[in-house]
Amino acid sequence: KVIIRHAPTWASLCVKKIMANDLLIEIGCEELPPKRLQSLATAFAENIRKEIETCGLTQGNIQSFATPRRLAVIIEQIADRQIDEELTKYGPALKDAFDDQGQPTKACLGFAKKWGVPVDELIKPKETDKNQKMIYRTSKKGKKTQELLPDIINNALKKLAIAKPMRWGAGPIEFIRPVHWVIVIFGVEVVPCDILGLKASNNSYGHRFHAPEAIVIEQPKEYQKKLKQAYVIVDFEQRKKIIQQQVEDLAKAKNAQVILDPDLLNEVTGLVEWPIALLANFEKEFLQVPKEALVAAMRDHQKCFSLVDQDQQLLPHFITVANIKSEKPQIVVAGNERVMRARLSDAKFFFDNDKKTPLADRLEKTKHVIFQRKLGSLYDKAARLAKSMPTIATMLDIDQKSAQRAGRLSKCDLVTDMVQEFTELQGTMGYYYALHDGEAKEVALALKEQYLPRFAQDSLPQTTLGCALALAERLDHLVGMLIIYPVPKGMKDPYKLRRTGLAIARIIIEKQFDLDLDQLLACSIENYQHTLSKENKKKEDVAQTASQLILNRLSAYYTETQGIPQDQFNAARKWTQSQSKLFDLHHRIIAIHEFSSSAQAEALAIASKRVHNILKNVDEKLLQVPWDQQLMQIEAERALVERLTPAQAQIDQLCKQKHYRQALNELAELRDPVDRFFDDVMVMVEDIELRNNRLRILYQLNELLRRIVPISELQFK
Repeated sequence: KVIIRHAPTWASLCVKKIMANDLLIEIGCEELPPKRLQSLATAFAENIRKEIETCGLTQGNIQSFATPRRLAVIIEQIADRQIDEELTKYGPALKDAFDDQGQPTKACLGFAKKWGVPVDELIKPKETDKNQKMIYRTSKKGKKTQELLPDIINNALKKLAIAKPMRWGAGPIEFIRPVHWVIVIFGVEVVPCDILGLKASNNSYGHRFHAPEAIVIEQPKEYQKKLKQAYVIVDFEQRKKIIQQQVEDLAKAKNAQVILDPDLLNEVTGLVEWPIALLANFEKEFLQVPKEALVAAMRDHQKCFSLVDQDQQLLPHFITVANIKSEKPQIVVAGNERVMRARLSDAKFFFDNDKKTPLADRLEKTKHVIFQRKLGSLYDKAARLAKSMPTIATMLDIDQKSAQRAGRLSKCDLVTDMVQEFTELQGTMGYYYALHDGEAKEVALALKEQYLPRFAQDSLPQTTLGCALALAERLDHLVGMLIIYPVPKGMKDPYKLRRTGLAIARIIIEKQFDLDLDQLLACSIENYQHTLSKENKKKEDVAQTASQLILNRLSAYYTETQGIPQDQFNAARKWTQSQSKLFDLHHRIIAIHEFSSSAQAEALAIASKRVHNILKNVDEKLLQVPWDQQLMQIEAERALVERLTPAQAQIDQLCKQKHYRQALNELAELRDPVDRFFDDVMVMVEDIELRNNRLRILYQLNELLRRIVPISELQFK
């Protein structure tokens, strides 16, 4: 259920004596797509809300409802008509409206004709009016809500994003599924209108089997109650909670845990109107098949929930959710077990049959599967990975032969029967088949982990070899796509290049790898010499584009998930000489983020801006001369110089050791001598030698602040 709260202006309703009533809209269809049901209901309610607002009608809460056979919306306290409007239109100036004899001019006559009134009904401006123009005033009577509703509903339905609308009958009407009934009730009255080729009524229909007769809905408030009596729970979220509770209770009775996939739960909720969860069993012999394959078969084919024990081992049970309350549930269970047996038999056959052919022997078959027309086959992609892996292995200090073997076998499981049936098992089945073939365990694990992370918050590979293969796979994808396609812009990113770039950055940073991004990209680009030449691209340009894409995505990652502002990320990028060292860049970002919350940081930022303003019009050659100790007359300038020289050396040493937080702490110690300098020392004195000496001190301070971190660019509240 989606509730959108709006506070109606009750004062205006009372003044204008406008009444308010509840509105019910229900579109009854053939079975709607279960995966899209919730989003359709939300979009329909939102479209209705926007259309009502466009018409200037006040409204209360909006509730959306969805079952496999209906989309419904209830809007509380919607005004029964629009507020009357007073319209004021201005015409020609008074001096131009009448001639010397007091007769209306053509301009005045034309203005009156435009609004269909005689000149006598126009209003002359008063002498006190600033705007000395002829006036026409009228009132526009607000339309009744019942008159507006047909267009409101039809417009809301037209704006639903439906990729493949269906037609039924001989007419031109289209919708996501054929429509069988429509309800539009305002207050207690049926609104006479045509929606999707049907006349609105107050007749709804309950459960297809338990209560197939028509149900008369007399007012919106009784909608949920009457449908529930007819074995239909119209509230999507309520239905989902019931299913979850039933499933968990059945699992608890077996001392087990249910694998509660959120997508599966939503899909099942979209398949039933009166959920009844039932526990069923399958033969233990199927447990010889990998757990992931059995779960996929139960989830994808039968929309059933799997059970595991306390050690997360799969149990020979599953839970199905029926859409009927049977007097003999054992018959329903037996039917589900019979179908499940066939599905799991297929999975077992695939697994047993795939094991007959070693992964390495499937390599030849990958030549016939195109990865991308311009980038070659799966065989070509695996060859590129096998070529890149030894170089990455050297960087990560792992075995090169194992790395090359993992790259060579990385795509072999894509041509197995199991993965072709359940595509989400890519990598996972490669792991099981590699172990069966006697491959090294680290190679098998790398095959399993190569697609991690799949999305922004997904877990990373656990093994170093798995990280290496995941990096090689994504670098190959990113580089290859950037050679043949432009950089994604706006919301369009069909090949998920931003996600790929973020995955590369996350693996390097979160696994604490001291890797150089430029070297990784160069290693991958070397595999595309022929494609580069064919597409007339330079490898330097591709490398720069890829690096920039990764850094831009990394910026969004820190802002969205770590709460680090953009200015701090930019400051860290300017601080480092090599942005390609992502893990080093990460340390600098965190150091700046922690440092920026201190009072010293803000004070130094203000001082840095002040120094910059003083020096911006001074010849830099004049400032690069060393300061003269003899010209220091004030204690504050001597104190700053005495602190500045050792601070430079200490900060440089800490930065070499990558102790960036300590380096910024050392920088913070300059706050007091800097504040004293500006409090006690006049820089722009008449004595030229004295002035230049003090400018040179500020120049050295400015160089230190700029070299360590562009602190003046940090933003403070």
